[in-house]
Amino acid sequence: MDAAGTIKRHDRFPVQAGAFFVTRALDMTKWWTATGTSYLSHVSKSRILGVVTEAVGANAASPLAALKKDDAVKGAEQTIAGTSWLPTCLRTLTQTVAQQEVESTEGNAQDA
Repeated sequence: MDAAGTIKRHDRFPVQAGAFFVTRALDMTKWWTATGTSYLSHVSKSRILGVVTEAVGANAASPLAALKKDDAVKGAEQTIAGTSWLPTCLRTLTQTVAQQEVESTEGNAQDA
C-alpha cells in the first residue's frame, strides 16, 4: 500500500492466493515443503531463524544462530521437517488464524 492508500498488486497477492486455496479446498501442506532448495537458501539467515522459531520454537532456532548460512539452512531443514510450516503467501486464512492463536497461547503461558 502506498501513501495514498492504494493497494499495490504485490500487496494483494497473499490475500488472493489464500482465497484461491480456500475456494478450491487446497491444503498447500500436502503439496509444498520448505526445504533448503525450495525456500531456506533463498531467504536471509534472520528469516531462517524466524521460520524455525515459528515452526518449532526459539529453543530450536538459537543453536542455528551461530552457524554460517549454509549450515543454518541444513539445520533448519532438518529441524522443521514434518512440521507443515508454510510461508504466509501459501497459508489460508484458517491456517493464519490458527498460527496466531498458537502464538497468543504461548505468549500467555510465558506471561504466567
